[in-house]
Amino acid sequence: MGMQVGADAQWPLGERDADLRRLLTALDSRPRALVIDGPTGSGRTRLVDELSRNAEQRGWQVIRAVTAPWLADLPLVALTALLHDQTAVSTPDDHGSLFRRVRQATVDASGGQPILLVVDDAHFLDDASAALVHFLAATGAITVAATTCADRPVPAPVAALCAVPQGVRADLRPLRRDSVVALLAASLPGPRDPALDERLWQLSQGSPLMLRELLTAAQQTGALRQDGGRWRLDGPLTASRRLRDVVNLRIGQLSAGVREVAEILAVAQPLGVAMLESLTSPEYLSAAEGTGLVVERVDGRRVSAALAHPLYADVLRAELPPARLRAIQRQLADRLDATGARRQDDLLRLVLWRSDVGDHLSPEVLLSAADRAAAGYDHATAGRLAVAAVAVGAGLRGHLAAAAALHNLGRVDEAEQILAGLSVDTEAENTEAENTEAENDEADDDEAADNEVDEAADNEVDDDEAGDRGAADKKAAADSWDQGQLALHRATILLHGYGRPRAAAATIAATIAGTRPSVAGGAHDAGLRDELDALHAQARLLRGEPAGALDEAARLLTHPDTGDRAVLAALLTAVPALAVQGRGRDTIDAAEYACQLATRLGEPSSPALDLIELTASIAYVTTGRLVEHAEQVSERYRQALSTGNEPARGMWALAGGSMALQRGAVVTAAEGLVEATHLLAEHPTLLGPYGLAWCLCDLATAYALAGDPRRAQDALDRADDVLAADIPLTQRLLARPWLEVARGDLARARDLALAAADEIGAAGFRVAQMQALLDAARIDPGDDVADRLGALAPRIDGPLIAAAVRFARAGAVREPGGLADAARAFEDAGMMLVAAEAWARAAEEYRRVGRTGPAALAAGHVTRLVPACEGASTPGLAAARRHAALTRREEQILRLVREGLTNRQIAERLVLSPRTVESHRNNAYRKLDVTSVEELSAVLDA
Repeated sequence: MGMQVGADAQWPLGERDADLRRLLTALDSRPRALVIDGPTGSGRTRLVDELSRNAEQRGWQVIRAVTAPWLADLPLVALTALLHDQTAVSTPDDHGSLFRRVRQATVDASGGQPILLVVDDAHFLDDASAALVHFLAATGAITVAATTCADRPVPAPVAALCAVPQGVRADLRPLRRDSVVALLAASLPGPRDPALDERLWQLSQGSPLMLRELLTAAQQTGALRQDGGRWRLDGPLTASRRLRDVVNLRIGQLSAGVREVAEILAVAQPLGVAMLESLTSPEYLSAAEGTGLVVERVDGRRVSAALAHPLYADVLRAELPPARLRAIQRQLADRLDATGARRQDDLLRLVLWRSDVGDHLSPEVLLSAADRAAAGYDHATAGRLAVAAVAVGAGLRGHLAAAAALHNLGRVDEAEQILAGLSVDTEAENTEAENTEAENDEADDDEAADNEVDEAADNEVDDDEAGDRGAADKKAAADSWDQGQLALHRATILLHGYGRPRAAAATIAATIAGTRPSVAGGAHDAGLRDELDALHAQARLLRGEPAGALDEAARLLTHPDTGDRAVLAALLTAVPALAVQGRGRDTIDAAEYACQLATRLGEPSSPALDLIELTASIAYVTTGRLVEHAEQVSERYRQALSTGNEPARGMWALAGGSMALQRGAVVTAAEGLVEATHLLAEHPTLLGPYGLAWCLCDLATAYALAGDPRRAQDALDRADDVLAADIPLTQRLLARPWLEVARGDLARARDLALAAADEIGAAGFRVAQMQALLDAARIDPGDDVADRLGALAPRIDGPLIAAAVRFARAGAVREPGGLADAARAFEDAGMMLVAAEAWARAAEEYRRVGRTGPAALAAGHVTRLVPACEGASTPGLAAARRHAALTRREEQILRLVREGLTNRQIAERLVLSPRTVESHRNNAYRKLDVTSVEELSAVLDA
């Protein structure tokens, strides 16, 4: 596999290199002792080995002590290499004589060569050995290089030996995250999935030993593999025997009480301190914290406890006998039941514990827990609980929950098979119900025709008939409810699973228009009707009808009886519909309201909310808040990465890649979008195939802007495979012009951009229409584009449309001042590539009219912005390469010249030599075609 994680492999020292240099510097003064202290696995042995190797190269004689826990009771055995021919005596009274003989023998044997005694794990020295080492060091016979373990007690003689000044000790801390990533890069050549880095960083917690063992275990278990040239973890990382031994060494021997605390946390961490103490005792918890095994964390008003290292839980739980594991789970469940299970995830934890120990659970409880798991993206658990609910009689709702879980896991065909089976069963039930109803009707006719029944009997029969009709009505209503739920789930799969919005809308419309009045709007079914309406609105949006979709969503949002969950479902449509139509401020307000609503529902993080926030990104671009929102997107991505939430990470990787594309950082955009492509393909979200196709089209644009038409075409072809070409997708239309630019056909590229603007505009996607028109102007400005953008301007919020209009108009009439103004506006909005193009065109027009000074200044702005564009190749930037540009240093010096400073004064302010300042000044004067400060001022003011 090319990995360098074997036992003999040497990793770079990384941040430990500074410690080594400091210790070697101290060694030159021949100190009494050098001390390296740190926790188990921190790299103490590696550092003292490097110190020893360097000392030998500098002429030192290196002698090693032999230390181990099992030698600690054998006096002086650790220092056999120093005893020479001396015989260890058995009584401490004779140690003084022995020590003097050993010192003399050591000095005699050295031949004047300095001696470095290496005592790795000095905390294992017996008292006699520690005393001898201390004596030899104190009398100047040797220098000691000792390592001690920060998480183990140090005997008093060893502590005395290691009581050295700060300058001759290295206190090792866990490696920083960037150091861990550097070690991974040294071990795994080539690109890596960010989740691999994050997972190994979390599990190793900066311990080089843990990191090495984790990598080895991942290789041995097959969890580590290369996929598409990228290293990634495939499946759970199971602790190997060696890794378990390392963890057990760190944990050490535990008392019964401390082990009880550790085992409970291994099953249920994090756990509230109050609950943990009630299950064990405060004394046990205090003892566990004292050993460093357990740590406490504050979460709002709740103090929780957890094991100090994530691997501790894996190892401890793996070693629990099944009976002990079940006993702990039952104990936890009983206690949580007694406290009321009030926190957001308490129900899910409670149900999982009860389920694991085999307790009977009602279908309702199991399905509620399944809903909670699905809200947290844990669709595997949701499916498991739904299947369990079906087994105990959950019926239709259980099957629907199981189908939803399969859908969310990407197993769309299996989910559809479940729904198809339910459809057949329900139709059979409906047929049976209709036959029963017909038989009842026939019996009713017979009874009505029977003239021999007296009036009292007739009345009794009438009552029976009314009862039968009531029962039939209830049965019909129940069947209608079932059919409505089934239609809702089937339409969801059609829409988000298969990307078939027209079929989804037709399914919903047929259900609503069905013969069962309860589904069509009875009070009992109002919630279901709202959900159907909300999904129908989504289908209309995804089939290219943003205005109609917004109207449908708005009816739900403004109706006083719409429930909170239906409102959140309606916002799934309203937010993107508002955004694509250019109503940026309304979009952001609606997205913020969705966050408040989700918090009120107890779901501050959920797939629906992530999708709402993702689609609101469009509004942050148009309202000039691209940079601000890009930082928010990065934070959401980091949160998903740190929690291992792969579906959410896929959405935020898409958002981050798209934000980078808007900025013009084409390489960063491509990297983020490639990652999002992998994640969205493996971990489906509410975006369904739309999200993957959107991602691929943006990736095609990034490749095209980077001048790679082959990969751009491949990405577009994949997008067409994912989502049929006849389904509206604005990103697909926006990518095609840039593909033609990359191929060199600018005329066709501009025609495609204008055609895209026509098609997109007719559907009502105003922001994408603006983008297509701006792209046409970037390829080749013209009056037609400027006029169309001007007509669109009143209908789009924010400063971006104004900048686009200014750019197109100034470009059409070749007016450099307007292009410069547009460039500043684009730069303020964070769109660095478009800003660089505008500055480049401004430089071209300034030079055309003979204004060389402003031309050089504009070209200097291009030079400043181009690095942020990461090698992008566009028609707008092509002209910039033909003209000299002021460097940032030249521009800085010219402005100081204009303020009246002399070359010497400028040199002092900028910490340069006067000759360097003069050279920059002359170069700048030549580029601006000026010879004096007066001419310079005129140019800069132009």
